[in-house]
Amino acid sequence: MKNVLITGSSSGIGAETARLFSENGYYVHLHGRDSARLEMVAHKLSGPSTIHKVDLADSKALSFWLDRLVEDEIPLDCIVNNAGVFSRASFLDTTGEELRRQFEVNVFALADISRSLYPLLKKQKGNLINVGSTVSLRPIPMTSAYTATKAALVSLTEIQALEWAPDVRVNCVCPGIVDTPIHQTDTPEDMNDLQPMKRIGTPLDIAKAIWFLADESSSSWTTGSVLPVSGGIHLV
Repeated sequence: MKNVLITGSSSGIGAETARLFSENGYYVHLHGRDSARLEMVAHKLSGPSTIHKVDLADSKALSFWLDRLVEDEIPLDCIVNNAGVFSRASFLDTTGEELRRQFEVNVFALADISRSLYPLLKKQKGNLINVGSTVSLRPIPMTSAYTATKAALVSLTEIQALEWAPDVRVNCVCPGIVDTPIHQTDTPEDMNDLQPMKRIGTPLDIAKAIWFLADESSSSWTTGSVLPVSGGIHLV
């Protein structure tokens, strides 16, 4: 049975991705900060899973967790770096503290995960999928810190893919506006009207793209790709 680790899998894209991988026979390693929510996700999976409660903003806890995973030699076939934090603010209103907070989780923690667990992926000839955002391709106002972190993640994807080929494939999915907790304050009708395809995305839309990049039968020669899954909003 293949193994996948999905960070930020207690809701939204991460939870739907976990469900899809589970349906396709993977042992799923769920990660998040809320045990109760992770338990709810695990209960709905069709196959076995393990819960990992770790705050990625806590560098000591993150380091301890990663050391344990390496020591246990979990045969990881895929890592989905989905965890992230977000806040709305213009650049002038974004404090250095907030910028550092988002970089700590959205970039540094995901880089630590990738670096530390690389030997496990290499052993399995596995693959890494980073979850970015279309704002890294087409910035929009009031997302300055988030845009900067996701642009960094795209660059990180490309250098990882270049340096780790042919042992580990690395790709990036860039979602557009998706019906997740991040957009709970938005008016759905307004968001739908903005989309070229006249609807916002669903977590399943993104999960399917992640699965496509993870599936060797579909994408065995794909690495270093940055795939917008946005209903066309990144073109507007």
